[in-house]
Amino acid sequence: MEWTSKKFVDRRKALRLSQVKLSDGICTQATLSKFERNGHVPSLTILDQLCSRLGLTVDELNQVATTSVTHIREQLDAIERELMMENYQQVLAALNKIEATEIDAIPLQMQFYYLRGILRSLINREPDEVLFDFSRILNELDENHETIFTQLAYVGSGVMYSRRNQLDRAEFYFKKTRKFVRATLAANASPQKGNTYLRLLTILFLHGAI
Repeated sequence: MEWTSKKFVDRRKALRLSQVKLSDGICTQATLSKFERNGHVPSLTILDQLCSRLGLTVDELNQVATTSVTHIREQLDAIERELMMENYQQVLAALNKIEATEIDAIPLQMQFYYLRGILRSLINREPDEVLFDFSRILNELDENHETIFTQLAYVGSGVMYSRRNQLDRAEFYFKKTRKFVRATLAANASPQKGNTYLRLLTILFLHGAI
């Protein structure tokens, strides 16, 4: 990871903080000095604490644009549109360029795992690969099953089982999505914000007419 220390140093000096005072309780003055000279830090935890003390975020110092929240969101949104257009090879290539461990925001993590899980189900990857992605959403990121990503994980699981002719298991998941879509429409909920409308269409597209 590459970091730019100029903004960091400028902020520290503007606040009239010495290296000793800024590093107190976080790291040694030598560690801070080394970072300010060449951008090297022993851990992101230390850098995050130093930035917080200055009112900065780590992302503001990141020189690699691909790790920014905005850039990752734009990438995932573009991939989502390609998925709806059934451009599976492009989706696969684009997802392979993203390192899941570098995505910090939970909504973006869910978006990534939903996209990869859906793609894997559509191109007939092994069930353990498909279900791993969906389990990240269902058992970790959306444990209370409150977001539309849970419904996308359900419909993706249904697609996987349907393609393997395990129709009873497929129906178990499709039944959940039918209930969700009917409740959404009956409540006149507005699923038009952001990508929610696109995701509702994805559920309908993958499942068929409700």
